[in-house]
Amino acid sequence: MRWCLKAFYETDSAVSAAVSRKYNRYLDAYIDEWLKHINTDCFRDGLDMKMMFKDMSLAAEGYLWEAIHLGKSLDVDKLEKDFHLLFSFWKKVYTKDGE
Repeated sequence: MRWCLKAFYETDSAVSAAVSRKYNRYLDAYIDEWLKHINTDCFRDGLDMKMMFKDMSLAAEGYLWEAIHLGKSLDVDKLEKDFHLLFSFWKKVYTKDGE
């Protein structure tokens, strides 16, 4: 896992740019397909689903970027715990019942 994250957050600008382009092409190509399979009835009315997805994606990327660049450990148990906290937060923010 560490190797994949280091590659994704590579500091060499040429490698970083190439990885970023490929990742963004992938997201752009598949986001509409992913969103087709989501039941939006439980989300807040008027919510921009693409914006929500982007928000969640950037938050997750930022969390992992910080772990890599600030030399924090990549303890899988801690990652899982922290992401569960994020999921709980997003559920409160984005769903109608907030639970």
